[in-house]
Amino acid sequence: MQIKAFEKAERLTDLRHKHLWMAYGAVWLIIGAFIWRTHSMSKQTAAELQALKRKIEGFEEQQNG
Repeated sequence: MQIKAFEKAERLTDLRHKHLWMAYGAVWLIIGAFIWRTHSMSKQTAAELQALKRKIEGFEEQQNG
């Protein structure tokens, strides 16, 4: 009787550890996706700023020249 109870407790402990590692992995996937998205949006914003700078320089050249 005690052996079965011990085996059941051991299985529950193993299951908890599996869930813990699955949750840990899911959190890292979410963090990685957030970092990737933030990086790609930053690159897009930088490209838009460069395009805007070129437009402003073009307008300034038209007014000066």
